[in-house]
Amino acid sequence: MMFRSACTTNFLWVFSSIRFHIDAFGVLLMLSNSETKLSSSRRARKRSDIDVIASILKEAHEGARKTRIMYKCNLSHRQLKVYLKLLLGMKLLELTEEGSKLDVLKTTAKGLKFLDAYRTLKALMT
Repeated sequence: MMFRSACTTNFLWVFSSIRFHIDAFGVLLMLSNSETKLSSSRRARKRSDIDVIASILKEAHEGARKTRIMYKCNLSHRQLKVYLKLLLGMKLLELTEEGSKLDVLKTTAKGLKFLDAYRTLKALMT
């Protein structure tokens, strides 16, 4: 029983730290229903919103157009529009002009901090 108590405390600390890191960037991480209640009749999601956001930020690190991000991150146009609105609003992505290319999306310094925190949290969870 003592070992179980120590594991539970450690588990709660990890999740409180995850919420702290994610909230620092203005992103809400919801673990309640998807982590605790997975029923066989309900279809489980393949990726969380945080995973999709990290994927977009990784792809736009050196600059990418919308179409490239859409294909590399396996998103529909509708999904991409929603995520880009969110990421541009939170200043994790920016629209830039590189040479003759218009509408190039690039990850900002804040977006790179988010990616760093995301990688750290993923490492803690695995």
